[in-house]
Amino acid sequence: MEITVVLMLLSLVALYLHGSSEEKKNGILEKKLRDMEGKISDVLGVVKGELHINGQLGGKEAREVLKMLEKIVNPSRPQPLSTNKN
Repeated sequence: MEITVVLMLLSLVALYLHGSSEEKKNGILEKKLRDMEGKISDVLGVVKGELHINGQLGGKEAREVLKMLEKIVNPSRPQPLSTNKN
């Protein structure tokens, strides 16, 4: 499960870094990134559910990991991803 989250996060970064300028300009890249964020959020929901079921969520380390993952998936962004306004 953890490997799935890591792979999805790496995919998100790779998608952003390798997006063409045309995709960035037309907002296509932003839509792809939002879709990927939704998938990562779904995986996090499953991870949380498994931790609750297994009784592991009470552990300090599990809570810290979940907080870290949620900050990665749902960062507070003061500005949009696309800054190219040509």
